[in-house]
Amino acid sequence: MTWEEWVSFVKILAPLTGAPRDAAVLTSAVSMALPFGAHVRGLFVRADPALAMPFYGEAMSGLVVQEVVDASKESGDIAAGAARAALAAVARGADLAMTEHCEKRDAPTISLREVMGNFADCVRQAAKLCDLVVFSAPKDDERAGLSEAIEAVLLEARRPVLLSAKPVAPGFHEHIAIGWNASVESAQAVSAALPLLERAKSVTVLAVERPDAPCADCGELSGYLSLHGVACAVETFKAGERPVADVLCERATAAGARLLVLGGYGHSRWRELFVTSTTRQAIAHADMPLFLVH
Repeated sequence: MTWEEWVSFVKILAPLTGAPRDAAVLTSAVSMALPFGAHVRGLFVRADPALAMPFYGEAMSGLVVQEVVDASKESGDIAAGAARAALAAVARGADLAMTEHCEKRDAPTISLREVMGNFADCVRQAAKLCDLVVFSAPKDDERAGLSEAIEAVLLEARRPVLLSAKPVAPGFHEHIAIGWNASVESAQAVSAALPLLERAKSVTVLAVERPDAPCADCGELSGYLSLHGVACAVETFKAGERPVADVLCERATAAGARLLVLGGYGHSRWRELFVTSTTRQAIAHADMPLFLVH
C-alpha cells in the first residue's frame, strides 16, 4: 500500500438542521467523499426540551411543561423529516448507497444518525471520530448557533472543517491554495489537507506580508510538500491595511484555486477574542470553499 493510498478521508460528518441549507451541506460532503470512496454520516440533532425549561422558571405548571414538550417534539419531527428528505434526495442524485450504519465500500456511501441535545455539543462529540466535518457558511441571521458548532469542532474536537457558502462541486480539490504564515496552525492545516493536496493538479502557496510581520519563509513548506510528491507555486504579497482574509481569498481566486487551506484561530483560544481574527473574516466571506484546521 502506498502512502497516498493510506492517507485518506474515510468518514465525513455532515451536521443537519432540517433547514434548506442541508442540501448544500450534503452535496459538499459528497463532493469531498468522491475522491476517497468515503462514507458520509449525516447527523441530525433534535433539540432537547429539557434544555429550554430553565428559561420558563420553576413555577411552570405541568400543563405548560407538556405544551413545551409537545411543541418541541412537533418541530423536531418536521425538521427531522426535512433532513431525511434532503439526505435521500442527495443520495439519489449522486447514486450513493444509503446504509443504516457507517460502511466502507468501493464507492461512497451515506447514512443518517439522529441524536438529542445541544447542537454544538452533539456535533463536537460526533466529530471526534470523523476525518472531516462539513458546514455551510453561516448567514447573518443564524451565525451564532453554527459558529458555535464550527468553533467547537475546530477548538475542542480538533478536527478539520470544510466550509463553503455554496454547494461544493466535484473536482474542487484539483486546484488548491494554501494561506501560509509559518504558524503551528497553518502547518497543521497543511498536514491535515495532504490527502487533498496529493490529488491536486495545482497547488499555490500564498504568503502575506504585514507591516507588523515579515513574509513567512516558504522554503521549508515547499520542501515538505515535495517529499509528499506535491509541487507548488509560491506567491508573496503585501496586504497593506486590508484584512488578510479578503486578500487571501482574492489571490486564491486569481490563482485559479477552488479551495483555500487555512490554519484556524491562531492568536487566542478565548472565543470572545476571535471577532477580528483572520479566520472569522474568512468564514464571514466564505465565497470560496475553506479547509480549516486549528
